[in-house]
Amino acid sequence: MMADKKQVNKYLKTVKSQVDCLLKMVEEDRQCAEISNQLLASIALLKKTNRMILESHINTCIQESLQNGNSEKVAEVLDLLEKLNK
Repeated sequence: MMADKKQVNKYLKTVKSQVDCLLKMVEEDRQCAEISNQLLASIALLKKTNRMILESHINTCIQESLQNGNSEKVAEVLDLLEKLNK
């Protein structure tokens, strides 16, 4: 992986903490809106992290693959983009 591993780790550890918080919120019967807001924050950070990783993949692996005349990686990214849109 060519993305900034330090930043990716930071984001994922934050999400892990958020999920732990969500579990606690559910156990404490917190209000649905509070739980939903925390869920949305976690989802947003996961999306941001995924975008960072995909952007790095496109700028490194895909670019290198295209320069070498190999278009298999393009299909890989298109498949990932299709999954993002579901």
